[in-house]
Amino acid sequence: MSTPTFLSAATNTAGTKVILTYNEALSATTAAASAFSVTSGGVDNAVTAVAVSGSTVELTLTNSVKNDQAVTVAY
Repeated sequence: MSTPTFLSAATNTAGTKVILTYNEALSATTAAASAFSVTSGGVDNAVTAVAVSGSTVELTLTNSVKNDQAVTVAY
């Protein structure tokens, strides 16, 4: 079994979610929201929910991300 490789990240139109895309399907077992650390514009932005679907991980954020904000995600 190979390790999935990160391909890209994007936000949804509303800026309320970060979608991480990998090169292969992921396990349906999802890590707790507290396992992820997200900052937007240099400020902590807590993850309130995590959903895995195929090769994507969707992180729902407490605060919307603005167009010009840099976003970092750690797991």
